[in-house]
Amino acid sequence: MDKTMQKMEKGRLAFLNGEFAEAADHYTDVLQTQVLSETIRIRAISGQLDSLLDLGAYDRAWELLQQYMEETDRPDRRERKACLLHAYARYLGLRSEPKAAVKILREELSYISSQHERYFMRLTENYLEQARLFLHMCELSEARIYLDLATYYMKTDGDDLLKACYYYVEAQYLLASKEKEAALHSLVTARELFLLSGARRWAEKTDESLAQADE
Repeated sequence: MDKTMQKMEKGRLAFLNGEFAEAADHYTDVLQTQVLSETIRIRAISGQLDSLLDLGAYDRAWELLQQYMEETDRPDRRERKACLLHAYARYLGLRSEPKAAVKILREELSYISSQHERYFMRLTENYLEQARLFLHMCELSEARIYLDLATYYMKTDGDDLLKACYYYVEAQYLLASKEKEAALHSLVTARELFLLSGARRWAEKTDESLAQADE
């Protein structure tokens, strides 16, 4: 494994363990590498922005988003544009602008290429984020629509972390729908998949949700 991929892996592991400042540093180091494939650059940008957003460094994330957006006005950078729009939607959601975030996520869909190797994963991530935002707005029928869409595409992709995120969001929907027993089952499933993926921080967060739901 070369140095770039070592830094990418360190960033991934730090992020999964909730060490967001360290993760952002690793991804920033990768992006300072002079020669990167477009695939690695997109993954590093996504990791860097997600880490900063989860760290609460919103101003820095916004500054980088604007910088990166200026570099995407080319036909061969549609996948990078999709990645940036997803991060932009997360930023808006975290700044309490869920309707604006949904609008950006729908724009993102037009940039997700069916030729990309992570096509189904990208779609699932988008639909899950829309479901989460509709839950935040207490629009349960819309949330259910996007959860169902995510379920369809999730079956195509075998990523355990993505499945864990699905079950976690589904549990929030079920709790909002007063279906406590089903929600607890989804939370347990999410916890198992988070642990299987090495996402310790999210497993701990799920434990907190389980304790609250079981009260």
